Amino acid sequence: MMGIQVSEGIAIGRPLIFKKKQFNITEEIAISYEIENQIIKDAFAKAEEQILNLKEKAIKKAGQEEGDIFEAHLMMLRDPMMRESIDKGLKKNQSAAKAVEDTKNKLMEMFKNIPDSYIQERAADIKDITERLLRIILREEEEDLSQISEPVILIAEDLSPSETVGLSDQVKGIIVETGGRTSHAAILAKALEIPALVGATDAIEQAKDAQMMIMDTIEGKIIVNPTEEELQVYEKKQQRYELEKQQRMIYATQKAVTKDGYPIKVYANIGSLEEWEVAKKYGANGIGLFRTEFLYMQNHHFPTEEEQFSVYKKIAEEGGEEIIIRTLDIGGDKNLAYYKFKEEMNPFLGNRAIRFTLSHIDVFKTQLKAILRAALHGNLKLMYPMISSLEELYQANQCLEQCKVELKEAQIPYKEDLSVGIMIEIPGAAIIANELIKEVDFFSIGTNDLCQYTLAVDRMNPAVSHLYIPHHPSILRLIKQVSQAANEHHKIVGVCGEMAGDPLYTKLLLGLGINELSMSSSSIPKVKEIIINNSYTECQNFAREIEKISETKAIEKKLKEDMGC
Repeated sequence: MMGIQVSEGIAIGRPLIFKKKQFNITEEIAISYEIENQIIKDAFAKAEEQILNLKEKAIKKAGQEEGDIFEAHLMMLRDPMMRESIDKGLKKNQSAAKAVEDTKNKLMEMFKNIPDSYIQERAADIKDITERLLRIILREEEEDLSQISEPVILIAEDLSPSETVGLSDQVKGIIVETGGRTSHAAILAKALEIPALVGATDAIEQAKDAQMMIMDTIEGKIIVNPTEEELQVYEKKQQRYELEKQQRMIYATQKAVTKDGYPIKVYANIGSLEEWEVAKKYGANGIGLFRTEFLYMQNHHFPTEEEQFSVYKKIAEEGGEEIIIRTLDIGGDKNLAYYKFKEEMNPFLGNRAIRFTLSHIDVFKTQLKAILRAALHGNLKLMYPMISSLEELYQANQCLEQCKVELKEAQIPYKEDLSVGIMIEIPGAAIIANELIKEVDFFSIGTNDLCQYTLAVDRMNPAVSHLYIPHHPSILRLIKQVSQAANEHHKIVGVCGEMAGDPLYTKLLLGLGINELSMSSSSIPKVKEIIINNSYTECQNFAREIEKISETKAIEKKLKEDMGC
């Protein structure tokens, strides 16, 4: 049984095959347009109430970013396209249920036919929302997975975000036949720290006669009907894994300093104040990436300067030794319900991030003014995403200077000497790092996009995801080139992609000259442990050894050997 690992861990339990109840929707004729339309209105109102409750539950259990999955559901529910499609069905004399069912099928087909794996996976969100409407209309109870009372490994054809966030604590592992790493159910499983595999075709068939199952996503093993000896081995392994996780929390409160006294900044990537509270518990000393797009995505309009100032001021006051705020990174996989993006053949290479804000100067300047004002209340730093040229950087900085002039004329206090940096996530920017560093105060390498753009691989596409290799020699050389440029100018260079939180790469990144790592909160203790137990000299020597290797498999072997894997 193969699949794509979403979150690591060891699960032991009885396999529970979850088969969703199918809706029995007939071609019944509508009573009248008015009555069916009222049924739809009531269903939408009830669905909105339920989704808001799920959002609150997700925030409490997992974090703001995961809660915003349900904000995206609300946006889809409020999208006029869905209501218009349902209304067309009602006008054809369809019942409310039939109109919703036809809309579900039409929208899912439309999403699945778009040649982008991330967008294809949003079809699962459409299914979740429309099936919620159908349950309300047909007065059917939602299947309750919160009442599972014994340890199980849940196996399903697919799992919706609503079902995932409502899982019982007794669900020790998840195996889903469909979906990829960017499915919202997968994101939630990772945030909830449940060992999970997605894209595991034929999982239901292979597990249908099983009485017991072991799931080890660390080593990529699934054992169906294990022997008594195998059970004993994995029970001990599971206990050891959980104990190590607990012991690692000791490092959360310690300073990230190497054995030979070299300090490393270990920060958190967050999108809200609630997430900062969690990050502090895991030992984050500051915020290396504050994602402002969530403030835009959960609004019904472009947030005003005052709305943004209020949020940034709070994070400035409470966010640790320093807070790096990334300007709006919208487009690509992140859209806004209240703004119509032009259709693009490849939105990830299109009008996104700094390109979007530079083509919407009013939106950009509103955000810059809010950040300039909030910076008086804490150690805020400003970071532009997806910079590809000096010209873009000059244009962004020119906007910043205009904002300072306008604030001064309006006699509104702001921070004059705001520290400004850029994300290095485009290979072209990495290549001209020597020129870019002269114009900024710091670099932050976004390794997710840097890998994707350098290797021409959609990391969320199961067909090619094996080619997405962060330790590819080309990626390591680009990271070194960027870090050398920053270090030569005595400026900070950080990493805020997934590599930063993967302990496999900690020594290597330090050895390549990285002096700041920003990651998801739960990764912090393990990364700190590696920093504290190694010298900076050891890291440099290790990086030199890796640089001599040209093949990715040999590099991976060396990395794993060093980790004791």
